[in-house]
Amino acid sequence: MQEFDIEWERPLKKRVGGSNLGGLEVLYDFTWKNVFSHEKTTFPNGKRLASFAREHCPEGKTPCLLLTTIDHVEEKPIQSATRYALVVRISRYLQTSSADPATTYFAQGKPLYELHNAESIRLWASGNSSRLEILRQILDSDPGAEETHSPPRNRDLANMIRALDHVTPELCDAMVKALGLGGADEIRRVAENLSSTTDGRQAASEALLGRIENRIEDAFSHVSKYRQLLDDTKTTEHDLQSFIKRHHSLLGLEYVRVRSRQGILRGEVDFLVERHDGYHDLLELKRSDDEIIRCHGTTDGPQPASSYSLAPALSNALAQVQVYRDQLTRTEGSMEAEYGIRQTGHPRVIIIVGREDAEPSRKKQILRQLNLSLHRIEVVPYDRLAKRAETQLRNLKKILLASGASAEERPE
Repeated sequence: MQEFDIEWERPLKKRVGGSNLGGLEVLYDFTWKNVFSHEKTTFPNGKRLASFAREHCPEGKTPCLLLTTIDHVEEKPIQSATRYALVVRISRYLQTSSADPATTYFAQGKPLYELHNAESIRLWASGNSSRLEILRQILDSDPGAEETHSPPRNRDLANMIRALDHVTPELCDAMVKALGLGGADEIRRVAENLSSTTDGRQAASEALLGRIENRIEDAFSHVSKYRQLLDDTKTTEHDLQSFIKRHHSLLGLEYVRVRSRQGILRGEVDFLVERHDGYHDLLELKRSDDEIIRCHGTTDGPQPASSYSLAPALSNALAQVQVYRDQLTRTEGSMEAEYGIRQTGHPRVIIIVGREDAEPSRKKQILRQLNLSLHRIEVVPYDRLAKRAETQLRNLKKILLASGASAEERPE
């Protein structure tokens, strides 16, 4: 087993991709300059390959590329306990030329029925007239012959691809959603496509406005599930962290996106969270069973002030985020150039650590005073996160219900 918890026949080295690769981790088993003739962590058509890895990465894994010059390896994703690595024979990949080289590369040599949905078919055929012709032949073939010779999957795909060369990518994405073939990434792409025009943005805004109460109820449901995770003795730290990543409304209604295990120029931060105003905050997660405040006294009565101290996990987190915040501020321009992430300077910080429910009132009071004294840093226990999210949602629901009532009573 190597440093990167992936079994591989050669030693692996690691780089963090620049803006074209979106900060994706790149593992490789060769001398970089010998293959690419430079030392920059970028290569032709790498952006789409990185997107391909992210789109197919299972929840809870870290997507990465594994570039190799070994000719006999099988080009398929491999998974370890923490990573989803897309194996790419880089010499062959660099020879691929199409509208979408990543999808074309992994589709070459495969029968059409191994392409899994309308999106992969569209990408496979885009910009390639010969492939469009193949699709037409499938659709125009004699039905009897199709029953005899075509794989069953081809027949299932016929309706999906019938008008493939007559519709826009945006419409095709919408059809994928309508057919129930897409996951969260595909739905997000549909939303982005539909809101790319003035009319689309107006329609999207009106649709969202009509769904606000549904979204609030969804958020309440997420808080409830989060509480169940906290109460379940089988829940791991990874479970909690993955849930927070997927449901960022737990962190506050001002956040729109979470970037996990984000590379920076000197290391890696747990999470960067993007606000509605485009700025980023820093999220540092410690363990839910970590102490927050320590008391060194030995009796049950009141303890002198000298008995209290910050627990090691919190002390470490406070020092750690100062380093990260300084680096993000100093390299703000480089973060945009290397990773495509803007406005990272002077981020606010949220440290999630421990639990407070079982702690004595004195420790809770010390934590409250600590939060009042910290500048742009907030220490939030895991259970407090749920209470705070519920309070925000209740208040928002009251405001919306009051606004709705006044609107109904307003004379025309």
